[in-house]
Amino acid sequence: MLKSLSIKELYVPALAEGEGVGTAYEYFAKRLVLARWLKSQPKPLRVLIAGLPEKYGSSLDFLQLAQELGAAVTVVDERPSALQSCNILWRRRKRWGG
Repeated sequence: MLKSLSIKELYVPALAEGEGVGTAYEYFAKRLVLARWLKSQPKPLRVLIAGLPEKYGSSLDFLQLAQELGAAVTVVDERPSALQSCNILWRRRKRWGG
């Protein structure tokens, strides 16, 4: 259900967030766990991101996951600046080729 991506491929959203290979590795590790869990679940129709990171990144890996699954995504955060940053970073990620 969830396609396997290399750390190199996951470097695209990490770069868009201003992060490096460590973040790409984190995304890779989360995908391994999620792929195993998703095999035993019905395909999700919606993904909820409840709260964006405080300091680093914007959960672009979860946005990418929702896109790959064809699921609607809702991002909830009490900080308008964090939501705006997430939106900008998502568009920047697309320019990187992701």
